[in-house]
Amino acid sequence: MNGRSKLYPVQVEGETRYVTVPGSGGLQPGPDSEAELETFLAEAIEAYAEASEVARPQIRSFAEAGVLTTKHGLVVRIGATEFQVTLVRSR
Repeated sequence: MNGRSKLYPVQVEGETRYVTVPGSGGLQPGPDSEAELETFLAEAIEAYAEASEVARPQIRSFAEAGVLTTKHGLVVRIGATEFQVTLVRSR
C-alpha cells in the first residue's frame, strides 16, 4: 500500500461524499481481544453514522445489554432496527 488512508464513499442526502478511515492506508496492529474489537467496532459504527448523517446508533456490549451468553458482541440499535453482532476470535 502507499501509506495513504483509503477513501470510502458514503451517500448523504443523495450526494456521494468520501470519508477516510484512520490507519486504512497500511497494516496496523489489530485488537488483541474480543473486548478491544467491540470498542473498535462501536467507534467505527458511530463514526460512519456521523459521517453519513444517519440516525445516531445506540450501541451496547452484550454484557451491558444483559444478553445471556458468554460470548462477546454488540447490540446495535438504529432507529427501530436492532442487530446483535457476535464476535468469535478465530486465531
